[in-house]
This record gives sequence, C-alpha cells and structure tokens, in this order.
Amino acid sequence: MAFGGDGASGWAAYDPVLGVPTLDVVIDGHEVTALVDTGAQVSVVDNAWFQTLPERSHSLFDMPILAHGVGGGTQMGRGASLDLTAQGLSISGLRAAVMDLGELAAGPLERPLILGRDMLARGILEIDGENRRTRLHAPERFAAGDDLAMTPTHRASGALVAGIEVEGVAATGVIDTGAASLLSLSQRAADRAGLLDGRPQSGTRSLVLGGAVEGRTVEARTVAFADQLHSRVKVGVFEASRWPNAPEALIGMAAFAGRRAAVDIGGGRLLISRMLDLTIGD
Repeated sequence: MAFGGDGASGWAAYDPVLGVPTLDVVIDGHEVTALVDTGAQVSVVDNAWFQTLPERSHSLFDMPILAHGVGGGTQMGRGASLDLTAQGLSISGLRAAVMDLGELAAGPLERPLILGRDMLARGILEIDGENRRTRLHAPERFAAGDDLAMTPTHRASGALVAGIEVEGVAATGVIDTGAASLLSLSQRAADRAGLLDGRPQSGTRSLVLGGAVEGRTVEARTVAFADQLHSRVKVGVFEASRWPNAPEALIGMAAFAGRRAAVDIGGGRLLISRMLDLTIGD
C-alpha cells in the first residue's frame, strides 16, 4: 500500500444507501466503489464482476479461501491478486477472495468489492462522523490530535475488539465498519443482557455474504460505548455462527455519529473524540 505526498487518501463519503464507509477505486480502467469493512476477515471481489475484468488486470492463485458470514452462510472461494488505485492511494497485489456477493454486487447497490481487514490493517482509517466520510492514512504519517482519546481495545482473530455495555451488562464487540447500526448482538448475548424478556420485537433484513438474512431487532433502554450513553437503541439480534471465534457483538458506524475516530487495526488501537460534557447547575 502506497500513499501520496500527504500520507493519506482522499475523503470518501459513506454509502448513501448502506450508511457505511466506501472508497472509489480503479482496477485496469474499471471504476468501482468498494465498501470499507473492518468486520470482514478478508477482502472479497464478486465473482460475476471479476469475470468482466481483463486477464492482464489480475492473477489467480490456487489457495482456497473459506469465508463465514455472521448470521449468514459459508463460502469457499479461490483467490485473486488485484492492483488498484484511488485518490492518494495505490495498492499492488491485493489478495482478494473471489466469491458470490449476491445482492450487494447486483441491482441498485453495485458494490462488487469489499476491502477487509487484510488490507485495512496496513493503514489507519479516519472517521469523520459529523460529515459522514472516511479516509485512510499511512500509519507512520498519522497525527491523532488532542481531541482523540484512546478507547480500550484488543485484537482477537485479527479483529479490533472493544467493550460495550447494554443496560449495564458488559459485552465484547468487533468494530465493524460494514454495519451501519450502533450494535448487533448474538442471541446468546442479547439474552444475557435481558433484551429477550418479552419486550416488543420487529423484523429486519440484512445483507450478508452471498445474500440476505431475515432477523429481528429489540430496543435497549441504554447502550454505553466510549464514554457515551445512548438511549433507546434499536439492537439487531442474530443467530450466532458455529465457526470458532465468532463475535458476540458487532459495533457499527452509528457508534461514531457526530464524532471523530481512528481505527488502527494493525496497531490494535481505537481513538475516539470525546463528547462535550455539559453540567448545568447553580
């Protein structure tokens, strides 16, 4: 991964439909908008779109790649090496899994490329939640600034993981920029937090690897994350995958609404601006 003179890519707006970060890239003259997804283990390119690329723009390798979707299915794919450019950024030899992205790559969305943790761990993702945009930085060139403070995190199976509280009950969640909502919980974690106590539920539909799954949401009275208390939060509930190290929670982009953040997967850091603390009294 190589950056331009200022050590950062250009700013890119959130996807207007999905509400998650994007990056406009060019692969051998083909312009495409990629989703920037810290919840994805590997980068993925849609098989049908991949077939439209000229052979000179990629190379294949035989190592099989297995990918799991939280709440979705499992796919076995082959691997491809891609060269791509973006504003202020170039990536040579991106190793991506060639798989069926289903609705994500077709129809009105047309997002046939997902940039996952394998690539994102080589840079720092800056989030401007107020203006709903992101950009990537070279780690050695990134200056956090005094407004960003460290949020306790650790790495687990390559993911950046942080603590979150749901109605006072602690949970551990993967920082997932591929999710627009504040929080999704496995059924077991939702039950532990008391969210499955008979309170009203509503149906929801989420795009996952290879298609879409029907799910449900419940309302949590409070969710606390990074020194901010959120009230009346719609929380998605998903069936936990059976594969090892499946997360019990996903912390999505709504956690950064109105705030600045820096997601440093390679360095195991998450920095977030603190909300203004106003005390009203005599």
